Amino acid sequence: MKVHRNPVMTLHAMIRLLFYPLLVFSISCGRSPQRAGGGTDSSTVGDSSSVGGLVWTGDTVRLVMRFAKGETFGYEITEKQRVEMARDSAVEKSAQTLSHAYRFEVLDVRPDGSARLRATCLHVRLDGDYSEPGGRKVMHYDSREKNEPAKEKMFARFNAPVNTPFEIVLTPEGRVSAVRAPDEIARRLLRDDYTKVSKEARDKIATSYTEDDLKGTIQKAFQKVEDKAVGVDSSWKHVWTGSIGYLKIRNEATYVLQGFRETPQGRIASIGGTLVSTYIGPDVLDTGQGNATVHEFRVEGTATTAFSLREGKPLSRSLVQKLSTRFYVEPPPELKQIAPDQAKNFWWTQRAVIENTIERLSF
Repeated sequence: MKVHRNPVMTLHAMIRLLFYPLLVFSISCGRSPQRAGGGTDSSTVGDSSSVGGLVWTGDTVRLVMRFAKGETFGYEITEKQRVEMARDSAVEKSAQTLSHAYRFEVLDVRPDGSARLRATCLHVRLDGDYSEPGGRKVMHYDSREKNEPAKEKMFARFNAPVNTPFEIVLTPEGRVSAVRAPDEIARRLLRDDYTKVSKEARDKIATSYTEDDLKGTIQKAFQKVEDKAVGVDSSWKHVWTGSIGYLKIRNEATYVLQGFRETPQGRIASIGGTLVSTYIGPDVLDTGQGNATVHEFRVEGTATTAFSLREGKPLSRSLVQKLSTRFYVEPPPELKQIAPDQAKNFWWTQRAVIENTIERLSF
C-alpha cells in the first residue's frame, strides 16, 4: 500500500520557506513617504572631528538615493546559508552559497526623485553541500558555464532572469516600489511546462516569482533610509507585517547613523541596523494536512551599510540573521489510521545563519 506523506512534506516545505531571503533588513512592505522637493544635498555637513576613522558632526544630512538618467551601476549580491533541520532525532544539515550579479541602467528620473531602471541579471552561481539521513549531496551551478538543458531546467528558479532585462522603480528612500517582469522570464522559469499549465496558474507563479525572487533579491542591495535629515546617532525604524507560507510575521528594523569617514571617493556614511522578527499568528496552525503548534520562532539580525553621500548609493552592505524555530507536528487522524507507523506526531526544529554581502560592481 502506498503511504500518503503529504502532511509531512507540506510541513517540510512550509518550514523551508523560512530560509527564503524575505526577512532581510532592506525589505519594506507598505508605502514610504515621498521625499519633499528641494531637500538639502546629502553631501552637505558642517564642522566635524574625527574619532576612530568616523567623522562626527552635530549637523544633519539627507541620506537619499540619487539617480541620473543614463547612468549605470551594479551589485553582486551573495547569500550564504548554514542550516540544520531535525525531525525528532533525524538531522539534515546544509550549506549553500548563492550569488547574483546585477547591472542597473537609469531610464528616467521622476520629479519626486524616484527612478525607473532596467535591471539585468548578468550571471548566477550556486554551490551547495547537503547532508541528509540518506547521504550527502553536492551541487554546483554557474550560468556562465555551458550546461546541459536538463541542468538549466533544474536551476530555472535561479537562472530565469539571466540576460533577460526587466524594469524596476526605486524611491529616494531606497525602496523597490515596483517590478515589471516580461513574460519571457516566466517562460524561462517554467521551461517546457509553460504550455502545460493554465494562464491563471502561470500568472500566479509569475507574480509570486516577481515579488519573492526578483524583488526580494534586488531589494537587499539598497539601504532603506529616512525621508528627512538625520544626524550622527540618529535612528529610524521600519515596521511591517507579512507572511511566509502559513506564518504571519511582524518585522521591526532599526537603523542608526553611526558616523562618517572621509575617503578619496568622498564622504561615506556608516549605517548600522538591527532586526527582530516575531511570529504573530495562532499558536496552532492548520496546514490543511495536519496541525503544527508553534513553540519557538526567533529571528534576529544585524546590518551594516557604507553609503556614499557623493553618489547617493550604497557602496557595500552586510546582513546577518540567526533563525531558530521549533514546531510540534500532528498528522491528521485519517492518515494515522491508514499508516500509523509513518504518521506519528513529531518535533520539527531548525537553526540557521544567513549571511548576505553586497558589493558594488565596476563596468
